[in-house]
Amino acid sequence: MHSLEELGPRIFFRISDQIFITESVFFTWIVMLVLIVASVLLTRNLKERPGKVQALLESGVEMLYGLIEGTVGAKNAYLAPYFVGFLIFTFCCNFLGIVGIRSTTADVNTTFAMGIIAFFMIQGLAIRARTLKGHLHHMSSPYIFLLPVNVISELTLPISLSFRLFGNILGGCIVMTLCYQATAALSSMLGMGVPFFNLVLPIPLNLFFDLFE
Repeated sequence: MHSLEELGPRIFFRISDQIFITESVFFTWIVMLVLIVASVLLTRNLKERPGKVQALLESGVEMLYGLIEGTVGAKNAYLAPYFVGFLIFTFCCNFLGIVGIRSTTADVNTTFAMGIIAFFMIQGLAIRARTLKGHLHHMSSPYIFLLPVNVISELTLPISLSFRLFGNILGGCIVMTLCYQATAALSSMLGMGVPFFNLVLPIPLNLFFDLFE
């Protein structure tokens, strides 16, 4: 639980006055390391006749591929690892809030980095599909004077993507902080040495704000 004054990026450890590692960066590295290790361990002994774990994983992968194919078309199914990777990464970053660590997606630096990746992915795929000339023609259709407007619209995409996720998670973080403070005060009023209500009441809200939303 953190106070509202601590909702900004917090320095985890400092190397020098100009070089430091924030809490969000540190735990993002932890999430990436866990996902890399898990990927290696879960895929190093794949068999033609799968066991229970492999069968479960394959069912999950097939379900996600089917969902993505239904959204972007079968010819674009090669994008599934990108989408699934972002989905799992975001889920794990949000899940940190459940275990008492601030979600790294509550830091705009994390979500903006994700928005930048998405921006270059979109532009690269558009140029690949249309060629650079065709992409510029598409952005200047139906009138050439719309080109600057469309360019500005594309450049603002990382900002809109990053602030959407950041706003949702940070808003949930603020609500949960207020909830924890209120339940701690309630426990204190009832003379409880341990903030019992902090262990019970906020759990459904935590699941909603950090995972479902």
